[in-house]
Amino acid sequence: MGIMDILNEAFEIAEIINESTYLKRLRELRVRLENDQEIKRKIKAFEEAKKKYYETLEFGAFYPEYKVASEKLVKAKTNLYKDKTVEEYKEIETMVQDILDEI
Repeated sequence: MGIMDILNEAFEIAEIINESTYLKRLRELRVRLENDQEIKRKIKAFEEAKKKYYETLEFGAFYPEYKVASEKLVKAKTNLYKDKTVEEYKEIETMVQDILDEI
């Protein structure tokens, strides 16, 4: 099997994956994630909580705001990941990654 045969086979596999129902649904969900204001608000809250948490890590677990920052991060992440659209997106994303890992 020559290099061109390998490349052609790789392109065929990539096209099959790209046209799969999983990837189509993932694209639909991504559009929803990008356009839903409530989800965008949750993502922003999560990113801000994560930033604050990592800032407190620089000073260590004994920094006065560490516990508050940690709790806010957990709450923001839980709030984001409980969203049905985000939940479905992450589930399908994991399935697609598992498929890619097998190839």
